[in-house]
Amino acid sequence: MLGDNFYQYVVIEATAELSAVATERNDATVEALIRYYEAASGAHPDWDEYAAAMITDKRLALTLRPERAYGILPS
Repeated sequence: MLGDNFYQYVVIEATAELSAVATERNDATVEALIRYYEAASGAHPDWDEYAAAMITDKRLALTLRPERAYGILPS
């Protein structure tokens, strides 16, 4: 949603890191995806089913590490 000033904006420069593809129930990627799901949506009704779907879909995790932010903000 735009604010009152059409020209206000924020830029965030970040380093991006991709995890390995999920391959096993207890690998670090599956654990990271579970933590992300929990933070966004709470408990899943079947974590084994969720993990299996992440492995089947060959999911991975993207981590952004912000380094700089700038822009034109409202005063």
